[in-house]
Order: sequence, then C-alpha cells, then structure tokens
Amino acid sequence: MPDSKASQAKRSGNAAELLLRFHEQQARLYLEQLLEDIARRPSTFAFTKDEILNGLNEAWSHIGEYIQSLDELRATFEKELYEETADNRQLHDENEDLERIMTPPPTTESPTGSSQPLTSLVKAQYSRKCAHKLDKNEDFQNKVRKYDK
Repeated sequence: MPDSKASQAKRSGNAAELLLRFHEQQARLYLEQLLEDIARRPSTFAFTKDEILNGLNEAWSHIGEYIQSLDELRATFEKELYEETADNRQLHDENEDLERIMTPPPTTESPTGSSQPLTSLVKAQYSRKCAHKLDKNEDFQNKVRKYDK
C-alpha cells in the first residue's frame, strides 16, 4: 500500500530536521575544538589582516550555501504545509457534504409511501354513542334529497 502524502511529508520533514541538527552539531563541535586550540596555542592563531579577510571570504561561500539550503528547506516545508492544508480543507468539505447527504432534514410530515397510517395514539371509545341514520334526522332531511327506491 503506497504511503499517504501526509506520511511522506512527515518523513521528509523529519529527515530535513535531522540533517539540520547534524549540521548544527558539527558546527558546534568544530567551534569548541577551535576555541580549545586557540586557548592552548594562542601564537599559532595570530593572523594578519589579509589572512583573516581571506578566511572570511572562503567561509562566506559556505555560509551562503548553508543559508540558501535553509531557504530551500523552508520553501519546501511551506509548500508541503500549503498542500496538506488544501487537502485537509477538501476532505473536510467532502465530509460535510456526506453528512448532509446521510442526515435527512427534520420534517413533521410523514414520508410518502409509508406503511404506517397517520393515526392518533389514543384509541377512541364509541361504546356510549348510538348509531343514527342521517336520513332519519329531520334537520338533515331538509338539506339532503332522498330518492325513493
């Protein structure tokens, strides 16, 4: 199964961080050793102005490369972060769409084609009432025509 973009970005970020720590550690160790050598033999480290300027010019190219590599790493991390953020937003939007599809809107109406009829929960008791035919009622007879058989 191929790795996801997130795990690849995390691994490349971890590798870049380890490389950065390694370079920092190397520079720190080199500086410590240089300071120890200067403390032991100060006369050996007495330089003329031209020697110092030449050393700075030589070191400056390495410093420039280091700064450039840091800028490239930063740009790479920003690009990966932007891509991951865009992917996360897209997934979030897709999740919201799926939730909207899966969750029906609340309604008070009965769905059409329902197998359950709409009835009240209370059962009406009609045992006390008497059945009357409407055609026997005088008030009703005046309003409705009754055809003879």
